Order: sequence, then structure tokens, then C-alpha cells
Amino acid sequence: MICAPIKMNNRIVGLMHHYSTRPKSLLDPDDLEFTLAAAETVGLAL
Repeated sequence: MICAPIKMNNRIVGLMHHYSTRPKSLLDPDDLEFTLAAAETVGLAL
């Protein structure tokens, strides 16, 4: 599982979780990059 903070005005206002539903499937660096970018986008939209 990957967790990324959702920030608004430099304050953490939530968390975004990214996990695999496939058994024995590992998340990779691309998944981390995606999760961090998505959390940043959500924070900007707030």
C-alpha cells in the first residue's frame, strides 16, 4: 500500500491510499509517482 498526504496551504488535510487488489502484486515506483501526483492535484483543487 502507498499513502500520500493531501495538502492544502501546507497543511495535511487528508490521505490518499493506493493499493493493489491483485494477490502477490507489488506496487512499483510508477505507482508511487502516480499516487503523489494525484494527491497533489486533489490538494490544489481544494
